[in-house]
Amino acid sequence: MNAHITGSDLKDAQGKAITLADGKTYHLVFDMNAMCAMEDRYGSLESAMDALTGIGTEGKGPDGKPKPKKIMKDIRFMLWTALQHDNDELTEHQAAKLITFANMNQVMDALGEAMQASVPEADEKNVKNPQET
Repeated sequence: MNAHITGSDLKDAQGKAITLADGKTYHLVFDMNAMCAMEDRYGSLESAMDALTGIGTEGKGPDGKPKPKKIMKDIRFMLWTALQHDNDELTEHQAAKLITFANMNQVMDALGEAMQASVPEADEKNVKNPQET
């Protein structure tokens, strides 16, 4: 990202509300710590978003057949990262227990919405090259 982002450009950390498998409502928030964790894991926020939406294939396996992408760990990691804002003692393993096959699509949609809500809107003031300002 080559955007020039100031503190006033960042959005409120209210997050996306979602009820998870334990019946409790949580707020998914991608705050600065979450974004740093995603950059550490994926190299960039764009790559993290690609991982979340990356249902598909990773090329071909040894047998020549399409090799499906592994996204379960990505979903678990991103849910855990988004839940850290309110509960920094939650482990990634505990976060995984909040996801079931019944709510997987809902979780993925909520993660995508929370991620989109956390980044500033693109406009002329935050798409300039930082070296120009």
